[in-house]
Amino acid sequence: MAAFSTRLCLALGLVLLAPGCETPQATGTEARTARTSLPDRPPVDPGEDGQSRNLLQHYRARDLAAADLSLPAGDRLAAESTAWQLPFQSKRMIAAFLTSLSRGAVDEMQHTLAPRATFGRPDPRRPHERPIFEGDNLLEFFDGVSAAAVRFDETAKYTNPTSFLMGVQERIRSGAEPMWAYYQSGPDKLMFRFRVYGNRAYIDYVGYFPEVPTEPVDYSALGPAPPMMPPVRTAEDKIIHDFDPAKMGGRRRRPVPGAPPQPVNPG
Repeated sequence: MAAFSTRLCLALGLVLLAPGCETPQATGTEARTARTSLPDRPPVDPGEDGQSRNLLQHYRARDLAAADLSLPAGDRLAAESTAWQLPFQSKRMIAAFLTSLSRGAVDEMQHTLAPRATFGRPDPRRPHERPIFEGDNLLEFFDGVSAAAVRFDETAKYTNPTSFLMGVQERIRSGAEPMWAYYQSGPDKLMFRFRVYGNRAYIDYVGYFPEVPTEPVDYSALGPAPPMMPPVRTAEDKIIHDFDPAKMGGRRRRPVPGAPPQPVNPG
């Protein structure tokens, strides 16, 4: 009897290890594991005309204004989000994300965030990274990033360090490289990483501080930061200009020859 049990266990083990039974690797496009029905949050008070607004009040006021200033909601937002393209519509994606926050529309997060999107601190090393669509993380993320966003004035500095040279554009559009953008107010940052998965553009990382930092936060102990701007490559895929991430938060770097000027805080 004992021998039969041993043979049975070995047979079951071989079945479990057979081809086709392995756990698939994550590609960024798997289905979300968070609950399908989540409670919305109260919408943000847009404030009064003529007064200074924070980021969420700014987008809530636009959402309630004329139709040409508002962003689509619900099914219309779902339809529009499938057509977004990087790198040129990254600000539109942020505007949609912040508008959904201002509406308190938790369920709209699925239209701007990748299925395996993560959140953590605002640094390219992605410290304290956690999945958004897992268990109750979505509500924690929604409340946390909303609280962080209201700390930024509507005129807060917006930076998109991406080069718009054709070679860089193609690598971002194909999903070979990510791109970054962030708002900054003193040492406080609200950071976004974008990437294309399966011909669909998403925000796949959001970084923010739970509390306002009193001085710049140093994450150098985690190792070198990945570049926030993809390198410029030749047609043979040889890197001809690699951007030093250490200079991203320091002095202003010279523009790459041939790159068109970037719009200032569009959208």
